[in-house]
Amino acid sequence: MPCETTTARPPASGRAFLAVLLLAGLAACAQPFEVPPPREANRAVPRGPALPGPLGPFDYDPRPRAIALCYGNLINDPDEVMQKAQELCPNNGRIERVAEDFFWNTCALLQPVRVSFVCFPGPPEPPQYQ
Repeated sequence: MPCETTTARPPASGRAFLAVLLLAGLAACAQPFEVPPPREANRAVPRGPALPGPLGPFDYDPRPRAIALCYGNLINDPDEVMQKAQELCPNNGRIERVAEDFFWNTCALLQPVRVSFVCFPGPPEPPQYQ
């Protein structure tokens, strides 16, 4: 009688538990992240007069700009998404939500929703002299 060899496989419930554990671990470190904004968001940015000259790396840019973030409905809290958008808007500026999409965008599989904002930068902070 030949020896039968069997490969030990974890039960189906064990595999499902490992998959849930892996997804939970990935979700714990998944913060909303910035991506290039779509055309609709860029079109929603109001156009103003041109700046008098080129800006340096530390100059204040008062022009509104589009911001886009990717997030997951199951992973991220709406407050977390708004907080990240506020962080990306300079000088605690005002943000307005303009669009949201989840199909054919540049977002990751676990965070498939792209939300777009228009950021109106706040006034520059006065210099602090020591």
